[in-house]
Amino acid sequence: MDHLPFEVVHDWLTSEGFKKNDIDMIYYYLGGCIPLLQKLKRNIGEFKNLKEYLEHQQWLAYTEIMHFMNFSGKVSKEDRKIFEDIASSIVKNGYFIPDSDKYTRVIDTFASAEILFFDPLSLKVVGNNRLYEKAMELLVKG
Repeated sequence: MDHLPFEVVHDWLTSEGFKKNDIDMIYYYLGGCIPLLQKLKRNIGEFKNLKEYLEHQQWLAYTEIMHFMNFSGKVSKEDRKIFEDIASSIVKNGYFIPDSDKYTRVIDTFASAEILFFDPLSLKVVGNNRLYEKAMELLVKG
């Protein structure tokens, strides 16, 4: 799925009454993922403030990753370590470029769960959306 660039998200959220600082924070957590932005608009009123909502969404994405790793039956202990290495690179560099075949199975597994995205043109692996990348920050911090 294509994600909206910052300028489009900025214009859209400005028209919805959001302020620049809030839009910057929203983009930092959600990027230009249309379903996540629509969910924000629907559910923001259930939280004390925007920051609480965004941190809650980050936590939910983190728990989704952890549940997948621990209970799906698709991730071995070795695969978990490989995913943690991939996540660490994504957090540090913004992407991961596999340099051996040992990553293929793990990338395929997490891409099929829509947690990772592999771009065959650039050979880069990133989070399927910005929120998963924010969740990987929690995973890497331990």
